[in-house]
Amino acid sequence: MPQAGDDIVFEFQNPVELRGYRLRSGNYEHPSDLLYNTSVEIRPVDPKQVKDPFKVSSSNYVAVGKSPRFKLLS
Repeated sequence: MPQAGDDIVFEFQNPVELRGYRLRSGNYEHPSDLLYNTSVEIRPVDPKQVKDPFKVSSSNYVAVGKSPRFKLLS
Protein backbone atom coordinates (compact mmCIF):
# COMPACT_ATOMS: atom_id res chain seq x y z
CA MET A 1 0.00 0.00 0.00
CA PRO A 2 1.51 3.38 -0.97
CA GLN A 3 2.39 5.68 1.92
CA ALA A 4 3.25 9.36 2.24
CA GLY A 5 6.85 9.96 1.22
CA ASP A 6 6.99 7.00 -1.19
CA ASP A 7 8.71 7.48 -4.56
CA ILE A 8 7.83 6.01 -7.93
CA VAL A 9 11.06 5.79 -9.91
CA PHE A 10 11.56 4.91 -13.58
CA GLU A 11 15.16 4.29 -14.60
CA PHE A 12 16.21 3.86 -18.22
CA GLN A 13 19.48 2.21 -19.27
CA ASN A 14 20.05 4.94 -21.87
CA PRO A 15 19.02 8.62 -21.77
CA VAL A 16 15.51 9.29 -23.08
CA GLU A 17 14.30 12.56 -24.58
CA LEU A 18 11.10 13.63 -22.84
CA ARG A 19 8.61 15.90 -24.55
CA GLY A 20 5.95 15.71 -21.86
CA TYR A 21 4.48 13.54 -19.16
CA ARG A 22 1.09 12.44 -17.91
CA LEU A 23 0.40 11.48 -14.34
CA ARG A 24 -2.77 9.55 -13.59
CA SER A 25 -3.88 8.25 -10.25
CA GLY A 26 -6.50 5.70 -9.33
CA ASN A 27 -9.13 4.25 -11.62
CA TYR A 28 -12.87 4.34 -12.15
CA GLU A 29 -13.41 1.75 -9.42
CA HIS A 30 -11.54 3.95 -6.90
CA PRO A 31 -12.25 7.57 -7.91
CA SER A 32 -11.20 8.88 -4.50
CA ASP A 33 -7.59 7.71 -4.98
CA LEU A 34 -5.70 11.00 -4.90
CA LEU A 35 -2.06 12.05 -4.69
CA TYR A 36 -1.58 15.06 -2.41
CA ASN A 37 1.37 17.48 -2.44
CA THR A 38 2.85 15.65 -5.40
CA SER A 39 5.79 16.66 -7.55
CA VAL A 40 7.24 15.28 -10.77
CA GLU A 41 11.03 15.46 -10.99
CA ILE A 42 13.51 14.34 -13.61
CA ARG A 43 17.26 13.83 -13.41
CA PRO A 44 18.90 15.26 -16.53
CA VAL A 45 21.98 13.66 -18.07
CA ASP A 46 23.80 17.01 -17.88
CA PRO A 47 22.40 19.24 -15.11
CA LYS A 48 24.54 22.15 -16.36
CA GLN A 49 22.33 22.40 -19.45
CA VAL A 50 19.14 23.04 -17.45
CA LYS A 51 17.77 26.48 -18.31
CA ASP A 52 15.52 28.92 -16.46
CA PRO A 53 12.90 28.76 -15.09
CA PHE A 54 13.94 25.26 -13.98
CA LYS A 55 16.29 24.80 -11.02
CA VAL A 56 18.51 21.81 -10.28
CA SER A 57 18.29 20.44 -6.73
CA SER A 58 21.33 19.39 -4.70
CA SER A 59 20.57 15.79 -5.75
CA ASN A 60 20.59 16.81 -9.45
CA TYR A 61 16.81 16.52 -9.95
CA VAL A 62 14.67 19.14 -11.66
CA ALA A 63 11.03 19.69 -10.65
CA VAL A 64 8.95 19.80 -13.84
CA GLY A 65 5.50 19.66 -12.27
CA LYS A 66 3.75 19.82 -8.95
CA SER A 67 0.31 20.16 -7.54
CA PRO A 68 -1.30 20.30 -4.14
CA ARG A 69 -3.60 17.56 -5.45
CA PHE A 70 -3.43 15.30 -8.51
CA LYS A 71 -6.49 13.18 -9.07
CA LEU A 72 -7.87 10.65 -11.50
CA LEU A 73 -8.30 12.13 -14.97
CA SER A 74 -11.39 11.05 -16.84
